[in-house]
Amino acid sequence: MSQNIFLLSLLVSLSGAVAQVINFTAINTTPKTAGGAIFTRQVGTNYTCHVMSNATNFIWTSVFRETTNGSRRDFSNVTLLVKDMDGVAYTSDNEISLSAQYVGNYSDGGNDVRREVAGVVYHEMTHVWQWFGGAQGDIAPGGLIEGIADFVRLRAGLAPPPGRWVKPGEGDKWDQGYDVTAMFLDYCDGLKKDGFVAELNKKMRDGYNVTFFKELLGKSVDELWKDYKAKYGK
Repeated sequence: MSQNIFLLSLLVSLSGAVAQVINFTAINTTPKTAGGAIFTRQVGTNYTCHVMSNATNFIWTSVFRETTNGSRRDFSNVTLLVKDMDGVAYTSDNEISLSAQYVGNYSDGGNDVRREVAGVVYHEMTHVWQWFGGAQGDIAPGGLIEGIADFVRLRAGLAPPPGRWVKPGEGDKWDQGYDVTAMFLDYCDGLKKDGFVAELNKKMRDGYNVTFFKELLGKSVDELWKDYKAKYGK
C-alpha cells in the first residue's frame, strides 16, 4: 500500500457491547508540498491510523465511558485527509481534514511534530464521537464543544508544551473554548466521582441546557466558574 494511504480495521469489543469493526483511513493528498513531505517523513499515514484507533478506545472507555454500541455515535468508517490548507484541522461527521501547512510550520525549530499531530488527532477524534445536542433540542455552545475536545487531549497526556496553552484558572469565561474550557472541565470533572464530562456528554445526546451543570454538580456554571477562578487565585 502507498505510504500516502493507510487503512486500519479495529475490532472493538467492550464489556456489554457487541463487537464492531471500525475502519480508519489516513490519506496524504498533498505529498509533494513542503508540509505534505514533512508529514510523510516524520508522521506517516500508518502511525496516524494507529493514533485514530487508540484515540477512539480512549474516548469511549476513559472519557465518555460509553460501553455499549447504542450509547455511541454510529460510524463504521473514519477518514483523515492531509490537505494543503490554512488553519490546523477540522472535522465534518466522520471525516477529519488536517493542514499540511500546519504540520510543516510546526516542525520548524525542531518541534516534536509527531506528538503534536497525535494531540490534534485526539482533539478531532473527539468531535467524531462526542454528542453536542441538536437532535431534539439546543446545540451546545461551540466553546464547550471545543473545550471537551481539548479536555480529551489534556487527559490523554498530549497537551502542547508549556506556554502554548493557558494555565489552570486563566481565561475570561467558562465557554471561551479550547484550552480555557478544557482546564475548567478538568476542574469540574474532579468534583464528580463518576466523571462529569462523561455524564455531560451523555446528556447532550438529544439537546443541551446550561442547567446540566447544576443537575450534575449542584451549582450553576457561573458559580462553578467563580469557584474555579478562586481556587487558582484568578
